[in-house]
Amino acid sequence: SYGRDDGLGNLALYGLLQDSRGALWASTEGGLYREVQRVTDPVLPVERYAAAAETPDGSLYVVSARGLFRHRRGRWTRVAIDDPRAQRGVSAVASGPDGSLWLGGMMPGLLQVAPDGDRTRTLSWWTSPSISSEQILFLRFDRRGWLWVGTDRGVDVFNGARWRHLAQTDRLLWDDLGEGAFLADYDGTVWFGTSRGLSHLLRPELLFDPPRL
Repeated sequence: SYGRDDGLGNLALYGLLQDSRGALWASTEGGLYREVQRVTDPVLPVERYAAAAETPDGSLYVVSARGLFRHRRGRWTRVAIDDPRAQRGVSAVASGPDGSLWLGGMMPGLLQVAPDGDRTRTLSWWTSPSISSEQILFLRFDRRGWLWVGTDRGVDVFNGARWRHLAQTDRLLWDDLGEGAFLADYDGTVWFGTSRGLSHLLRPELLFDPPRL
């Protein structure tokens, strides 16, 4: 276990990411940490970091209330999100297999952008009924390339062509998901953390191809 005595200065953690090089990044209330050392850089504000994602080219993107930041080849850069719908900030990020970024959490929908230098280019915008709530608590891709969106009203999943909604009526333990509480397991199953406990989806492939009677 790690705490303040080990260098972790803030114990309020919102997200963990292990990158392709094996480094562990922690998004906390009081800054961004690599392993247990706080990352310091003139570009990075010392504030709450909510999530991180790594794109296929090895770039690391982190989000805070002040925007989107990228770490590539040892250098931090602030990346401007040109879409005005993201002006309130971002609290969730995921990297798609194509290198695009999916952003949400503090805006009235779900935004897909393509990094373009130190700016972004909008690719798509999703709102209801595709996503069930504007309160996005996690964004994650699994090994199939499916996007999982956790909200306070259940889980929305996108297979690249269609959306599917999961709620208590689908035997999800509770509709209010936990922030960052998602795991795509090695066996293909999916785990969700909710405010009432843990749900385990054993056959995700049946969501878009249910068995015929």
